[in-house]
Amino acid sequence: MNELIECIDLLKDNPLHHQIRYRNIRIAFTPTFPYGIHFIIENENIYILDILHTKQFFK
Repeated sequence: MNELIECIDLLKDNPLHHQIRYRNIRIAFTPTFPYGIHFIIENENIYILDILHTKQFFK
């Protein structure tokens, strides 16, 4: 859980570091645990859409 919070804090500092993956959505991956934080940037705001486990299959 702390790793997710640290990753979100890094997003606040430099959100443009992560490339656009699909439909204006960027993904920040946690370094140790297999989670991806899906987010968009609108104006000066960062909106987290979802946090997904990357080893699970989603339909």
